[in-house]
Amino acid sequence: MKKSEIDSIASLIADYLPYRKLWISHEGNLAFFLKDSDDGSKLCRLDLNQTFELDAGELISDLDFSKQAFLPISYSKEESLLYIRSDQHNRENYSIYSLRIPGNSLELVIKCTKCVFVTSDIDMQKIFYIDRISVIDGKRHNKLFEYNLKTKIKKELYDDLNCIHTLAPGLSISLDTNKIIALCRRDSLRNKHNLLAINIKGNSSKVLLDESQETSRLKIVERNFDTDGIHFISDNCGWDDLFYLYFFDKKIENMTVCDGPTNGLGILKTKSSKNIVNLSYDRDNQQTIINIKSSNFDKSIIKKGNLYLEDNIDGYWLFSSSMSCGPRRQKMKIESENLKETKHLKLFRGKIENLSQCDAEFVAYKTFDGKEIPGYIFKPQKKVLGAIIISFYGGLDTFSSYYAAFCRAGFIVFSPGVRGCDGYGKEWRRLIDGDLGGYEILDLVWAAKWLEREFDLLPAQIGLEGGSHGGYSVLRGLTMPEKFNGYKSSYPFAFGISGMGFADLTDFYLNSSIQDWCIRMLGPYEKNKELYQERSPINHVERLSAPVFLHIGPNDPRCPRSSIDGFVSQLIKLDKPYRVFEIKDQGHTVGAKSSWYELIKQTISFAVDCVKQ
Repeated sequence: MKKSEIDSIASLIADYLPYRKLWISHEGNLAFFLKDSDDGSKLCRLDLNQTFELDAGELISDLDFSKQAFLPISYSKEESLLYIRSDQHNRENYSIYSLRIPGNSLELVIKCTKCVFVTSDIDMQKIFYIDRISVIDGKRHNKLFEYNLKTKIKKELYDDLNCIHTLAPGLSISLDTNKIIALCRRDSLRNKHNLLAINIKGNSSKVLLDESQETSRLKIVERNFDTDGIHFISDNCGWDDLFYLYFFDKKIENMTVCDGPTNGLGILKTKSSKNIVNLSYDRDNQQTIINIKSSNFDKSIIKKGNLYLEDNIDGYWLFSSSMSCGPRRQKMKIESENLKETKHLKLFRGKIENLSQCDAEFVAYKTFDGKEIPGYIFKPQKKVLGAIIISFYGGLDTFSSYYAAFCRAGFIVFSPGVRGCDGYGKEWRRLIDGDLGGYEILDLVWAAKWLEREFDLLPAQIGLEGGSHGGYSVLRGLTMPEKFNGYKSSYPFAFGISGMGFADLTDFYLNSSIQDWCIRMLGPYEKNKELYQERSPINHVERLSAPVFLHIGPNDPRCPRSSIDGFVSQLIKLDKPYRVFEIKDQGHTVGAKSSWYELIKQTISFAVDCVKQ
């Protein structure tokens, strides 16, 4: 493949997808979003009562949000103020700011150590936020505050220091603003979520669920709740289900009984009814089944593509994301027992067939221990040069401009849902707990063998690719021993592309902002130091036989650069082939159009060079 062809692909992808961070105002009539251009990511606003074409959005700020976070909270039409969470240099040290619209100056409203969650009362008069004060040995210390936007008075509501249950991102406020339901975690453990009721006026709190009901996936459904109870989603029964907790007697009612993955569960309220909405994806036919159930009817509607449920105060939006349909947002409402589309936002330019030239297929393969690994194959509509295996966070048909670029370049993109990935139930996700860098890496080796058989590929045409946890999996996959627990675990991959990853688990634990993730994956550090060392790619660089591409954000707080710097030193010492692309001003992020263009161009060029060799 010629350099000019690769440049053309990178340019097309960057030009066709200039919109990011779309946020719909609580009233549902305004859309705020970032629009990428050669000079950064600029904030735009679109009046949804006038048009749904994002290119028609008006530029409302010259601030470059590629250099800092843009996480909207609320918009005050009367004051023309947009409240957001943001940081400095993408370091995730979030505080709360306001931006006058139009305007070019962020005003600091509340200085935080790290604001991890914000919500508001139903009248948008007060905001409630969690500030993470510190993380020591995986144990988090947080405080909950109330801030009155009118009086500018801040009040501390809860401090979890020395508490068994520490606050986690997730809050719901009672309609009378006297009570808060917060997500919490026993001992800050990621697989022990619970609900915490905080009485604001009575200055008291209590945990609502029994310890047996604590689980890794727990989500509060409603932004604001009434005095009777609250809806929440839990996977305690194996799959995500919707529940209702009655405050009076702590009785829990099962609102749904799901026996498979869902694309969203929620409550859609109308003037006359309260409707349960459940989305499930039909992988074989690439369509979403939307079930709507109320006291009056129970109806299913089928829509093309992979749709996810997103809530907003004015109702529900469906977020469409698949390689065949591209990213879209659709506003839905219930009318005469039917779900009707009222607004439609396309998050890309042009036609999807010009952007994503691939065919998607759901597949499954048997791995080393006989388990079936589900996944998606995205096959290019041109001659195949090789294949990349997404090393983690796979198994789902979601749109990615990055993987669309690889398909356009002639690479099969294989997205297996290896053990530990989301989307296939609690038990599947738990298989990785305590075994990071173990059996899920063997699943990748068996994925490569499956590609060889199914597409007549050579190992010299197959590479690993991944970001964050997936970036680690790439490096671990390239440095596995000849045998692991009696299974052949070494594979001659052609290359590896590791983005925002980590290679030294000891360094990662000591310097990362997410120590609790390490504890879930490998256990407490002090008791498992040898395991942390054994599963660290930095200690096995001599096994590396394939070229590796590393792209990093120098300000990354989750996956610190120090872990990769040590790995690079070992690569240099042992004369191993590698390339590094440092993305200026970024953390656990890629940035704006120019960064995406350069990343796509460099990684595809690297992969093409490797399979040629």
